[in-house]
Amino acid sequence: MAQENIEDFSLKQLVKRKRLIQAVLGILTIAFVLDVALFIYDLIAGKGFCISLFIPAIACLGFVLLMYAGLKNINKELNKRNTS
Repeated sequence: MAQENIEDFSLKQLVKRKRLIQAVLGILTIAFVLDVALFIYDLIAGKGFCISLFIPAIACLGFVLLMYAGLKNINKELNKRNTS
């Protein structure tokens, strides 16, 4: 799969992609926070370490970090186009 070059997108496509990434970031962040809260609750309640809650939290965190990096690149490109 070829990597997309962000300079080839139109301004409208960049704004649309930015909104989509922000929505997915919000959903993943909420899922991560809820998963960690449930994980901590289970530890406090004495149920012990639950790997079925830990792995999805780590996966959500990984996707959040990757999407945040993509959002930073889109913002950088939008700022570059607005100043030009």
